[in-house]
Amino acid sequence: SQTSSLYFILLKFDQISVTRRAGKSASIGCGGINECGSNVYWYQKKESGTFERLLYIAKSGGKPTRYSHAEKDDFSARIQQNNCELIISSVKPSHAASYYCSCWKKRPDVWNQEDLMSGTRKT
Repeated sequence: SQTSSLYFILLKFDQISVTRRAGKSASIGCGGINECGSNVYWYQKKESGTFERLLYIAKSGGKPTRYSHAEKDDFSARIQQNNCELIISSVKPSHAASYYCSCWKKRPDVWNQEDLMSGTRKT
């Protein structure tokens, strides 16, 4: 019988960089969520910091669940077709970071390097 494993994949982004004035809203979209299991996760990485969990949202939609990030109320997410969008309601200088969306995927034990995609930087 064939075994399967659960592994983490980074998803594709619509754009490389997003720039907004302070006080404006911003959104970062990532596609390919049809590859995901049940949830899509968003992370923030500041230049000198480590990855911080922001939130996750069910692939089927609904309200996102936020982690205990210092600015957690500034972030939201929504699902539209095969895309997941991270929304920053009012941009602050402290939001300058790279953002990553990812998910868990279950499939047979075959590793495909193309499943790893790069992140998007928001400045």
